[in-house]
Amino acid sequence: MTFLRNRLIRICAAVILAALLFLSHKGTISSTEAGTVAAFVLVYITLEYVITNHEILAVMKNQWARQSAVLMRFGLRQLAGEAQVWIANFGLANLMVIEVRIESRRDDRVILYKHAIIAPGVVKHYAIPKSVYQHVQLFRAYDVSVKYFGIDEVEQSASRAYTLLVSQGRVVKIKRGIHEMWGVDCPKCMTWPYTCMITDGLQNYEEAVVRMNEMAEELRETCPDHASKWTLTTEHANKKGTKEDVSWSDSDRRWHRGSDKGR
Repeated sequence: MTFLRNRLIRICAAVILAALLFLSHKGTISSTEAGTVAAFVLVYITLEYVITNHEILAVMKNQWARQSAVLMRFGLRQLAGEAQVWIANFGLANLMVIEVRIESRRDDRVILYKHAIIAPGVVKHYAIPKSVYQHVQLFRAYDVSVKYFGIDEVEQSASRAYTLLVSQGRVVKIKRGIHEMWGVDCPKCMTWPYTCMITDGLQNYEEAVVRMNEMAEELRETCPDHASKWTLTTEHANKKGTKEDVSWSDSDRRWHRGSDKGR
């Protein structure tokens, strides 16, 4: 919009200037009017200078915003039976990782203090303590978030849920989203007849809590039948188990393959 407006101003000014110069060349205007033409020429030159400077400043502002923007991506991966957090900086500015927060529904919380600087174009990996998952029986979902320092302020990333498949204390696979049994109580009768919630499509614990509250309200309204559209049925579980799922950590490998250069 600004570009079109500047083009219109330039065209109008150029047409007026051309008309005045043409009349001056034909001798149909007086010397006083010729002075007016000269003054308008100066105004036109000044206008071009101002518009050009404005456009240059806009380009420099956008360039600075792009250079100073912190573009960070993170996730979990499995390597040699262990779980790792990977953090990628694909912006043009350095970023400092202050902490990595890992939480589970069972109130387990681990905070990894790193205070590590990640250069542009670099992906770094940080091992998650084995004590976090070595006692897990089969599946456990975790909410992961990163606090980092950009150009001039501390920022907190949105959390992302990952589910670990663990066997004998070793991580077998890591999957995006929540894929563990998520039981919901009926708030009216305060019983839990093993009513589990469908967790498909949930990106983090915050979304899970919203769905859980919605399901709990439906259970309360239909008590004692305990009916809800979010109730996990055997049919749904079987259907989900037979579908091809591409959300395992393999889909994230492109972000951390051979990416520890510059550590």
